[in-house]
Amino acid sequence: MYVVLTSKPGEYRTEPGAGVETVAAYEYHFHGRLKAIFAIARVQDGSRVRIVEETPGGTVNDIPTRQMEKFDTREQAYEELAGLTRFGTMEAELRECAQFRADGRSVSASMQGRFQRHVGTASSEPAVNGEAGVKARGQQQT
Repeated sequence: MYVVLTSKPGEYRTEPGAGVETVAAYEYHFHGRLKAIFAIARVQDGSRVRIVEETPGGTVNDIPTRQMEKFDTREQAYEELAGLTRFGTMEAELRECAQFRADGRSVSASMQGRFQRHVGTASSEPAVNGEAGVKARGQQQT
């Protein structure tokens, strides 16, 4: 089973716990600005994720993944994510995060140096449907 994890840089991040493996991560850009980072993660029964507020004095919540919407395949999770980020003709885009750091947290080229932490564990699986990024209007990114 797969879930979609969300992080909003500067507000909160979602970290995988035991039994959660990130298989892909995408930056969501709206009118050219990074708004969120979504990760598709494979989950096992009894797994949990941690939501960490990044503001001073922020809270930390560990929640079971059983409370999250699940998808049978990675592709179904991606289609749900792509659907959530489409707004007609508005300028919105999903960009696959380009690499994973050695500590297992994913980082895209545009995030390096701006954000210290993000979700993920490295995976050797290819991008969903082999796509490097998809514009909200359904066009292949170049």
